[in-house]
Amino acid sequence: MSARNPVHCIRHFLLLFLLLSSSAAAWAQSGAMGAKPLSQYARDHWTVADGLPQLGADAIAQDSDGYLWFGTLGGLGRFDGSHFENFYPADTPALHSAHITSLLADGRGRLWIGTSRGLAVHRNGSFQDVQAQAGQPALSDVTDLALDLDGRLLVGSRKGLYRHEEGKGLRLLAAVGPVTAIAATETGLWAGSASSVYQLSGDTLTSHPLPAAAEQRLISLNVVDQQLWASSDAGVYRFDGAHWQALSDPRLGGPRYRRLAKGEHNSQWLLESSRLLRLQQGRIAEEILLAPEFVHAARTLRDRDGNLWLTSANSGVMRMWPGVARHYPLQGEDITKLVWTTTRTAAGQILAGGNHGISVVRNGGLERYLDDAHLSTVYTLMAENDDLWAGTLDGVAFYHGRQRVPVPALDMLRNTRVNGILRDRAGNLWFAANTGIYRLDPQQTLTHLRPPAGKTDLLMRVLLERHDGQLLAGGEEGLFEIQGDQLVALPIPLSDPKILALHELPGGEVLFGSASEEGLRVLKDGRSFHVGATQGLPAHHTPYAITDDGQGQVLITGFLGVYRVDEQSLLAAAGDASRQVRAQVLISQNNRVHAGQRAQCCNGGGLGRVFIHDRKLWAPASDGLYEVDADIDTEVHAAPSALIERVRVGEQWRNAEGDNWKLPATGRDLQFDFNVLGFNPMHLARARYRLLGYDAQWHQPGPHEEPSAHYTNLPPGFYTFEVSGSWDGRPPESSARLSFEIQPYLHETWMFKAMLVLGLLLAGALVAWILSLWRKRRRAALETLIAQRTRELSSVNRELDSLSRTDTLTGLYNRRHVSEQIPTDLAVLQTRRHSQHIDGVTVFALIDIDHFKAINDSFGHDAGDEVLVEVATRLGRQMRSGDYIARWGGEEFLAVLHDLPRGRYAVIADRLLASIRDVPFQVAGNPRNVTVSIGLAETPLFHKAPNLWDWEQNLALADLAMYAAKHAGRDGWAIYQAADPEAEPTPDTSPRLLVARDQLVLRHSARR
Repeated sequence: MSARNPVHCIRHFLLLFLLLSSSAAAWAQSGAMGAKPLSQYARDHWTVADGLPQLGADAIAQDSDGYLWFGTLGGLGRFDGSHFENFYPADTPALHSAHITSLLADGRGRLWIGTSRGLAVHRNGSFQDVQAQAGQPALSDVTDLALDLDGRLLVGSRKGLYRHEEGKGLRLLAAVGPVTAIAATETGLWAGSASSVYQLSGDTLTSHPLPAAAEQRLISLNVVDQQLWASSDAGVYRFDGAHWQALSDPRLGGPRYRRLAKGEHNSQWLLESSRLLRLQQGRIAEEILLAPEFVHAARTLRDRDGNLWLTSANSGVMRMWPGVARHYPLQGEDITKLVWTTTRTAAGQILAGGNHGISVVRNGGLERYLDDAHLSTVYTLMAENDDLWAGTLDGVAFYHGRQRVPVPALDMLRNTRVNGILRDRAGNLWFAANTGIYRLDPQQTLTHLRPPAGKTDLLMRVLLERHDGQLLAGGEEGLFEIQGDQLVALPIPLSDPKILALHELPGGEVLFGSASEEGLRVLKDGRSFHVGATQGLPAHHTPYAITDDGQGQVLITGFLGVYRVDEQSLLAAAGDASRQVRAQVLISQNNRVHAGQRAQCCNGGGLGRVFIHDRKLWAPASDGLYEVDADIDTEVHAAPSALIERVRVGEQWRNAEGDNWKLPATGRDLQFDFNVLGFNPMHLARARYRLLGYDAQWHQPGPHEEPSAHYTNLPPGFYTFEVSGSWDGRPPESSARLSFEIQPYLHETWMFKAMLVLGLLLAGALVAWILSLWRKRRRAALETLIAQRTRELSSVNRELDSLSRTDTLTGLYNRRHVSEQIPTDLAVLQTRRHSQHIDGVTVFALIDIDHFKAINDSFGHDAGDEVLVEVATRLGRQMRSGDYIARWGGEEFLAVLHDLPRGRYAVIADRLLASIRDVPFQVAGNPRNVTVSIGLAETPLFHKAPNLWDWEQNLALADLAMYAAKHAGRDGWAIYQAADPEAEPTPDTSPRLLVARDQLVLRHSARR
């Protein structure tokens, strides 16, 4: 083996040390999560609906500030963890083209951007064009970017391999035809072109063709531990110094797209159309399926927080991270199947019950546990030795060894929904049912407890036997104590005391949750205390089930997810509104707003909803069970990065470089744009700012506000603008500072003031008159300038707000505008209906173009865009004044129709269908029939429950109806309507549950 250059050896040692250090830090931040197989990782998905410029993302990079950059077919996107800022050739001419082909951060604060028409670089907040040196062939389209061992940029293009030389530009090193991939090793530079790889060592160019067993196209090159690898659409190969050796594995067979990417610890990723493979020492160590929600994976990146990012040629961007929960789904795709309860048997089996029956966790999902054709919907389960008790919609079912055994004493509960079952220490069985509380004693005598005076048939949900033997029961009418055969109401200060969950802590304190308020109630020392969002609990989270892990952590599940809270901080905050609790969201239905793993969890409002075993929390959800790691370590030791990006002084923007700026006396109107960057899914990056020398306290932008601070007409003096970043607003913090001095006007200096005093003494009244006139003119000029700037700023803000609410393709309102407009419209309409006694409804029409993918696949995306524009135009013509239509995402449109007579939907839906169907579209110059499917939802559905759901749940119902229209043959409409509009469902009832109960019925349009 030849001796290596000692400088290169030292450089590679330092690079290897930094790589291992950064990887170790990222995984350490994930705690114990790092050992989880990638196939069980949590996945988050971003598309154009979230702000990505285009679904086809060919490139990804993370710059030195921490921003993630995505290169797409339709523009360049910069992502801060919450929002995308997008750049297009129209506003960024240096990009040359909206098709971004490659991205590379070089570690020197520069982001290199390859496009289909050239190369650009982003540095210090600005973009610059990069050209070839004089006398060199002009660079056309860029295919790949890499760094050589000296940190210089290598560029692959259709004309060959280029290298960037500082201060000079690009120089063509090898004209080897279209280069598809490049790499650098100690033995030279490597450029893949067609089915061969060229090695450039000094001035010597050598060709190393791939095996010629089949026609193939080289896709990528990768260097792992100084070993060169190549992938093509025919296979994966390792270069042994003279020849290419094919990686032999039957899982790699067949022609397909394959791209190699660097992994951790001498591993590498192999991306294919619908799967991700981890290669270790030339072998497949793990295989992860990405379909169906994510196909045609293109690039991968491990960010600073340890997340694995994937881009796709047509599915947007995905983040994979270890997560805190594992999902065990129900078999099949029936959306009406729900899981309500779970328990663990003495044999260690995990059971789940719902309207699908009783299932068991097996093979990564839920499989049928027992066959009982007479079993109705199961709401609660309790396992004892080899026995299983099931509370159902039709009473109680008892099983011994999976065989159903009749219990005659329980015939009284037939046709009664049983929500909870409890065995007390005396051997009595207790049942919480829709008609009250029942006790089955050891002598098999069933007793129906007497309700308090004036109450009958109490709907009861939960039971609790306290450590001292006291029995509590909770339900729709509040909290009760069981005294003999009597229910005695406990005084709870709630306007609508619907108790959904009960739990006793080791210290004897009782926690309970109510449907009428968010947060928790703590019952201690005979008094009830509320702890809510203002003290640190997640906002808008109604507890469905409560438990504790026995080690000081309380776990709460609800419709919005799962969170845990430190027991001692919770008890300290009870009764002391100034105390904050230590809470951590583990699962969130929307992790764009709350931290935590995204999942549709959880169901509750009864017993048997959660349990903890082996430090894992098991909870039922609509689509299965979730196993949550209750002992997960989510602590972070490094704060997110705080950045000051740029400053506007007057009308001129300046990059936030350097420090101790000296601003002129006219530079008193300042705007600071800043950000806090962090991609840890279990925490939200929070920013706050202040201007030392002016602000008395910190300011914190709201969740939907742009991270920007404005100051007008600052007085002269020394200032420091400071931005602080932290996870969830808690230590540790990072900070960024910029100090500056505003110079005084001449009349604000001490010398001028001394001369003014002298002049006043000498000139007297004359000088006073002149000075007064001067000040009036100056004040008028300043007021005019401020008014002008205020008008200009207001105009710009109005224009920006309008652009942010409009879909750029169709000109319709976008999802953001409609999401903000609908709640306001519904509130106004509800007030008007109530005051004027109008029985009108609002109809949501979710409109989806049939077979739109076939149009894109057959005629291209430009033709698909033309169809979208024409559909938007035709639908818009059908709208009345006051109604509106928006592009909801992809090929979906949302029409919102207010003040319609109830039942008028059919006429409107038929008119919308006809506007699309009756006149053929011109697609790529040819006539083509286009149809749509429409899902409808009326609100309110029930006369007596106008506020049953928020608008998003009504829209979800329209989505269900739209899919029903699809299944019915397309080119039609469908709607879920109340079977009995005069019914009054309970407030915690979901649309899926009403469908399952047949309280919502599906109606279709007439078949064509």
